[in-house]
Amino acid sequence: MLSISSQLLTTICLSFLCGLGVYLYGRRTGRLKGGWLDLTTELVLAQIGGLSGFYLGQYKGWEDPAMFLAVLCCSNNGIEVIHAGKKFISNARDAFIAYIRGAKS
Repeated sequence: MLSISSQLLTTICLSFLCGLGVYLYGRRTGRLKGGWLDLTTELVLAQIGGLSGFYLGQYKGWEDPAMFLAVLCCSNNGIEVIHAGKKFISNARDAFIAYIRGAKS
C-alpha cells in the first residue's frame, strides 16, 4: 500500500496521460480541431475524473490496483463522470426541496 501522497501523485500522472490520450484520439478521429483550449479542456476533464475515481477508491477502502483501475476508467471518461455527478447532485437537491416543501405543508 502506497502512502497517500504517492497515491495522489500517481493519480495525477495517470490522469494526465489519459487526458493526453483522449485529446490525441479526438484529434485523430476529427472530434477535436486541436489547439491549446481543446488540450486544456481534455486534461482538466481527465484530472477531475481521475480525482473522482481516487476519492471513490479511498472512500470505499479499495486496494491500490482497484483504485487505480477506477482512476483510469474515470479519467478516460471524464465528461461522463462529471455528468453523472451533476445528475446525482441535481436529484439530491430536488429530493431535498421536495422534502422541505412537504414538511412545510
